Amino acid sequence: MPKGKLSAQASLPTVKDRVTKPAESVRFQLPNDNGDPQPGGPAPTGTVLDGS
Repeated sequence: MPKGKLSAQASLPTVKDRVTKPAESVRFQLPNDNGDPQPGGPAPTGTVLDGS
């Protein structure tokens, strides 16, 4: 996410399996410069809507 922004859009592919499911959540944990998760760092969340 660009510095100073409070929101962003991300595409998360879903599988169209024709099974209706309730909305699910997803959480992203931002990595440090080594690619390791940042303990206590920002953890943006979002909602995954049914792809079917």
